[in-house]
Amino acid sequence: MFYTHIYNNKYLPAAPFVQVTIYSLNRPKMGLSIALLVDSGTDGTLLPKKIIKAIRARFLETRMMGGITGPRVQVRAYLVSIEIGGYVIHGIRAAALEDDQEPILGRDVLNQLIVTLNGLGETIEIRD
Repeated sequence: MFYTHIYNNKYLPAAPFVQVTIYSLNRPKMGLSIALLVDSGTDGTLLPKKIIKAIRARFLETRMMGGITGPRVQVRAYLVSIEIGGYVIHGIRAAALEDDQEPILGRDVLNQLIVTLNGLGETIEIRD
């Protein structure tokens, strides 16, 4: 599988985003297509609550999450599958974000793929 997507120029500098489909493991036909910011500095995938609710993802646990901008906070984790360009990764533990926060594709998914960021060409290439 080979998938290419252009950077989002609404950010300065432009940022790598990919179009994915998010599924609940227990409802594989209820997928939702969204764009996620690719962030190799983030441990896990982060999704807005409205996305998690729309696909009816299964709740797993409450966890603590920390970031570079503030103190650790408690978040709810849900089990999802993510499809990128025809390749599906199952068993992703996505943390729920507030709806106004940017959805992020983290290393839990990225480390299962070959990801090339072409900053000069403002494209991201993904291979399995």
